[in-house]
Amino acid sequence: MPITTTDDLRFEDWKECRNTIGRLDQLLADLRKYGFSIITGLLTAGAFLGKASTTDLSAAVFVTVMVLVAALFSVDTYYQVLLSGAVERALDLEVVTDPRIRVTKYLSINATDSKISYLILFLYLALLATAGGLGLLATGGLNLALWFIGTPFWVSLVVLVGLVASILIYTLWRRGFPS
Repeated sequence: MPITTTDDLRFEDWKECRNTIGRLDQLLADLRKYGFSIITGLLTAGAFLGKASTTDLSAAVFVTVMVLVAALFSVDTYYQVLLSGAVERALDLEVVTDPRIRVTKYLSINATDSKISYLILFLYLALLATAGGLGLLATGGLNLALWFIGTPFWVSLVVLVGLVASILIYTLWRRGFPS
């Protein structure tokens, strides 16, 4: 049965979906804006501190940044899934309106076609790789012949785990994380 009047509860449901989409979109924009700014600032501060501190302390700074990047990615993914659910519900309701409402449909098509989700994933992976690379540099671990000898073992282990996690996240994203 089509939605033909604004008094229909399904129309109110659609309006609430659109409001939720707007709130979640703003929340994600703020999360990314402030999260990327803070992490970039921490990477910069860590690079300066790396010259003035002990190897273990400077490595710990970069490991902490790697953990923060993973946490930020987790929160981002959570809100992205909520946004995807609100968009799906709005799309379902738009199909049964008479006359048809297509706002969510066209915004969703344009957002998907822009491939912005891949750019955001690339940014997270780049931040993770940067923190790992700077951590290795801070500990003097770029001597590839003696990679595990030149750095504390736990730093090498964390960087390797971060690299494997990055590859796993990318693989999962390609197979079906929401875009």
